[in-house]
Amino acid sequence: MLCGNKSDLLELTNDYVQDEAADKIASEHQMKYFKTSAFKGDGIDEMLDYTIEQVYQKKLKPEFDAAKLGDST
Repeated sequence: MLCGNKSDLLELTNDYVQDEAADKIASEHQMKYFKTSAFKGDGIDEMLDYTIEQVYQKKLKPEFDAAKLGDST
């Protein structure tokens, strides 16, 4: 996951990574890109939802599935 924070400050500075460049970097590394502002709360829910879903799918679900297979009840 690539997270570009402080999107609320874009209108105050020219010193930032363009969305197209961030998308390209994320794509090259098989990552999802989120543009966020912790100050305004923009994109935070989506980023956290994605993170939780990835942890569940890649770590917890396989463990739960393996435990179910071992459970004979």
